[in-house]
Amino acid sequence: MKNLKRTLLFILLSAVSGYSFAQEECTYSLYKANENKYEIGSFYACIDGLKPCVDKNGFEAKNMQAAYVLISKCYLALDSINCAEYYIEKLLRMNDNFTPDENAPQRFTNEVTLIRQKIRSTQISSVSKKNEEIDHAPATIQIITDTDIVNRGYKTLDEIFNDLPGFDVSRTRGVVDAVLYQRGYRTANTTDRTMILVDGVEDNDMWSNGDLVNLQFPLSNVKRIEVIYGPASTIYGANAYAGVINIVTKSEDDLFPKKNTHAVTATGMAGYGSFNTSYGNATVAVRSKKGLFFSVTGGVYHSDEQDLSYYPAFNGNYNYSLSSYQSAMTTSYSKAKDSMLNILDPNHLYYSDSGSTSKNIYPTHYADSVAHHVDSINYRKLFRGVDPGKFTNPKNDFYLSSKLNVGDFKFEFEYFNRDEGLTPDYNQKYYALNAALQNWQVRQGFISARYDKKLGQRFTLSSFSYYRISDRGKYAELTPYTSYENAGFTANKGVQLDSLAKGVQPYFAPTFKSTQSSQFRTELRGLYNVTDRIDFTGGVEFRNGLLEGDYVNAPVRDPLANGYDHDSASYYSVTDLGIFALASYNNADKKFNINVGGRLDNNVIDGDFGYGSVFNPRLAFIYYPKKFIFKSIYSEAFLDASPFQKFSTTSSRIPNPTLKPEKVRNIELSGKYMISKRSSVEVAYYHSWYSNSLVTNNVGNGVTQFQALGKARVQGVQVSAVTTILFFSIYANATFTDPYAVNTSAEGKDSLTRMGDIATFSANAGVNMRFLRNFNLNMRVNYIGDKPTGINTTTSGNPYTSTPGYTLVNGTFGYMIRKVGVLQCRVDNIFDEVCYASGVRSASGAQSSRVPLPGRVVYVQYFLNLK
Repeated sequence: MKNLKRTLLFILLSAVSGYSFAQEECTYSLYKANENKYEIGSFYACIDGLKPCVDKNGFEAKNMQAAYVLISKCYLALDSINCAEYYIEKLLRMNDNFTPDENAPQRFTNEVTLIRQKIRSTQISSVSKKNEEIDHAPATIQIITDTDIVNRGYKTLDEIFNDLPGFDVSRTRGVVDAVLYQRGYRTANTTDRTMILVDGVEDNDMWSNGDLVNLQFPLSNVKRIEVIYGPASTIYGANAYAGVINIVTKSEDDLFPKKNTHAVTATGMAGYGSFNTSYGNATVAVRSKKGLFFSVTGGVYHSDEQDLSYYPAFNGNYNYSLSSYQSAMTTSYSKAKDSMLNILDPNHLYYSDSGSTSKNIYPTHYADSVAHHVDSINYRKLFRGVDPGKFTNPKNDFYLSSKLNVGDFKFEFEYFNRDEGLTPDYNQKYYALNAALQNWQVRQGFISARYDKKLGQRFTLSSFSYYRISDRGKYAELTPYTSYENAGFTANKGVQLDSLAKGVQPYFAPTFKSTQSSQFRTELRGLYNVTDRIDFTGGVEFRNGLLEGDYVNAPVRDPLANGYDHDSASYYSVTDLGIFALASYNNADKKFNINVGGRLDNNVIDGDFGYGSVFNPRLAFIYYPKKFIFKSIYSEAFLDASPFQKFSTTSSRIPNPTLKPEKVRNIELSGKYMISKRSSVEVAYYHSWYSNSLVTNNVGNGVTQFQALGKARVQGVQVSAVTTILFFSIYANATFTDPYAVNTSAEGKDSLTRMGDIATFSANAGVNMRFLRNFNLNMRVNYIGDKPTGINTTTSGNPYTSTPGYTLVNGTFGYMIRKVGVLQCRVDNIFDEVCYASGVRSASGAQSSRVPLPGRVVYVQYFLNLK
């Protein structure tokens, strides 16, 4: 027994002494001793001295980073590139923001930049608010790189989504240049179900939830665009609904790559083409030896846009059939109406009196002719010095942004001004066609601050805050036309014939619009690596906004500057608090990951109302044996109704400040086969159930209100494939969408109505060929199937039964000039196909039901890159 006790005591003392020895062994003194070996060129001895402690994470956290740096330098000195890259990668995974000392060997500095770019190119943070491998992230993802942008010759952001699966693009060039309907969910007049981020800052309009990032955004400053499909980004909270698009702009490492030692660099693009379109943007960046980085980006865009006056709906000729006047001016019979008209028109020139037995009072053919004449004449009379019926639709946009990096702090600023005609969205029967009378302006900006710090080897702290503002500027204006054909003279007991008999003339009445909104947001989150397999992400987000409830309307330009102030009741203080948590288990040996998380949001408006609390979970299982990657995902998300939907009013619509948020539940199954490093095929199936969708509901006496009563069911399949063969890079994708609104009867029975303006099938393909070293040819094909509209769809007011499908072929030919840029000729719609975009909103007549797309267009452009 005594021998056993002595043995156990010896083992315990040995363990303690061994532990103490290990602790004493991996000390700063040990590091300094090996640093001296490096300085005198004893690289092998330095490696032998460091490797035991480095490989077992024996150093304290503050010394571990220095040890990674030193052992990497030793391997580089010995030309052991693979070993050096291994430890540099461990260094950067410990501290992604690591910056080499100004006295570090240039080779080490270059390798750090190269490895960091390699790591970042395979990672994404737009799904879970932490870096994770793209192929293993719990979402279906498409990535567009800066190389894709240059090779394909994209000039504006919205063009990119023509070539991606899962998007129906309605390019009307109206209130916004294009509306993106992601995964079959048709919205009103803006992209308000998809969250748009610029370097993580939400860029959707605060008042309408709509996407405003279109023509003005400088693509020359884009590193890549991350497209997340469905509600997989649950922990982003409100409005990450149909998907998330994160625009990642170029960082210091992108602008100063591996072998560039210059302190100043620049990148940009400029072009000119059809419709007198001219555009240019540039980024100038400066890097100091002390680790400071500053860049500024500016851009302008102008286009006269396609002249639609060749089409009947936009030609300015108020030629409508006399039968339309019969319909517009016929009114139900009453003795009072008959008596009133008889006094004004005793000879019955304008109306037919068939007696009290008739159900209606009808206009005469003479009345129809007179009404048509005065409608036509007054539509083309000069108003404010311009011809209201002359179609114009210019775009004049401006953009400015900057970045400043100081150590672990990153600051960013963005401002843009969209000043654009919106005439294609409106029919000439109801509105002016001249952009001098029909224009839309939006100004928006933000300033943000980010702090990321590795605290120890297992914990990372991140803080992110921004303040943003937006308004409608000076030039937001709608000018409706009050005429007989559009039933504008119905105020007097619903009778237009009395106005006609009195000689009342049709007229234009402009309304200038203003809104102002602001919001502050701050988020604090942490990532804790419990073990090499388990990590935990959690955080809290706070938002407070002062949001406009409705337009400030006035008959003069710039209402706020001209004495038309906000109604004190039209500004709302909106406070949101979100708490999110996410746990991940990654088993590389068994080739599977499990991801579980959720987010709880609370919303209060003016301290009295709001949607209250909403919880949304996400659960994902990813299995990746050999060359396959399988994902199964369940996620929920919500969309908070915009201030416009809650508070704005019309003569027939009342506010609804207690609107519930829309909800979606989504199941997603996908499989990807990695044929090789450069070739893969991916298939994704999804089924989404939407509830509390907003509808305009009649609440009695002709009064309507936005209410959360709608339901929808959308399912679909996306297929994507890429490959590289010799000097050919090829991609192809296809989308099948089955979208339906669900209508529940008073008896509780459900029926389905086809979602309007969504194609059942679409497909895209492209090939890029580089040849003779400096030449590049890119060809792309877009096939869009017929889009059902009109009766038996959710866009029942559209007079057409469908928007016809089409096939477009686009090409870009480029020449690289001495490695400082690419000169390109780009041709869209090479075969001059006749095609149309679906109208936005209800597309019912007041809004255009169908808008012609341009025929063949040509641009010459130059991408500058001084890397």
